[in-house]
Amino acid sequence: MPTIELSHVSKVYGTSTLAVDDVSLTIADREFVVLIGPSGCGKSTLLRMLAGLEDVTAGDVLVDGRRMNDVHPKDRDVSMVFQNYALYPHMSVAQNISFGLRLRRTPRAVVREKVAEVAGTLGLEPYLERPPAELSGGQRQRVALARAMVQQSGIFLMDEPLSNLDAKLRGTMRAEILALHRSLGVTTVYVTHDQVEAMTMADRIVLLEDGVVRQQGTPRELYQDPADRFVAQFLGEPEINLLPARWSEGAVVVPGVQVPRGWLPAGCTAAAAGTGLTLGVRPEHVRVGEELRDGEAALAAEVVLLEQRGDEAFATLRAGAHTVVAKVPAESPLRPGDRTAAHVPAERAHVFAADTGAALRG
Repeated sequence: MPTIELSHVSKVYGTSTLAVDDVSLTIADREFVVLIGPSGCGKSTLLRMLAGLEDVTAGDVLVDGRRMNDVHPKDRDVSMVFQNYALYPHMSVAQNISFGLRLRRTPRAVVREKVAEVAGTLGLEPYLERPPAELSGGQRQRVALARAMVQQSGIFLMDEPLSNLDAKLRGTMRAEILALHRSLGVTTVYVTHDQVEAMTMADRIVLLEDGVVRQQGTPRELYQDPADRFVAQFLGEPEINLLPARWSEGAVVVPGVQVPRGWLPAGCTAAAAGTGLTLGVRPEHVRVGEELRDGEAALAAEVVLLEQRGDEAFATLRAGAHTVVAKVPAESPLRPGDRTAAHVPAERAHVFAADTGAALRG
């Protein structure tokens, strides 16, 4: 299956709107890569350039070493699945699935065989003669997937295909899409703004902001070792806690926080004396309770909210000027108004430069 390479790719709309800024990226054969980022970050524009639906302003799009910039979309080995399904309402399910094959004048017997095969794979056999209006959202998305599958392309491009589905159905469809990706042996590029989709589906995540790649790597790498404050904040629900700090005379100073002597998160020593820092700690790494343990900084705090989420809960704590969210057991006795303390182990704290947001590593 194909290998995709983006070499210094940029996209400018009009004379000055820079949507994608000098992106270089290699996507391996059979890899499942997720492009993620906030609205307007350029992820869908990148996907459309891969499909040939947008012109490339600068740089090259290559598939197996062949330059694709000027290749017509129909001549690319690509199938695309859109957010809105893009089904023809006046056609049956079978006609929608086979539309591309019929455009290429594929023999009828071959069309019937291929439609039957993909319909069986996706559980669409009972619906082949129905119009899309009679299908549920999940069934319509399966039809869109079937239409992509039947082309037998080497590359699947998916632009937020699950965003119109409810949460339960999204979970089911995530599993189905991954199973299809593996069984077909295709190279998949998947766009989403949903970090759950990115973290659960991707072999590799590419996180963009303002048309620039901020970091790429496995989901675990981005979550556990973010390149900067933006990456740390974007991934994680609830969001990472951030505390302003300063590196002074060989010690970390955090206003309003009891910092024991020798409490030294990795990365602090990379900062110059007097440098402003931001400490980041994930909610699951904040310990709540009165007992102070060695190697922990502590914040005296008041519980302002306890959010139950089934088998876990999250406590929102107010500690002076700071607000900290901590993961606690579902059966926690904490209640709003309770006085307690939040504890942060040094080894769990991420350190970022206050001015640039770049991660500092020891």
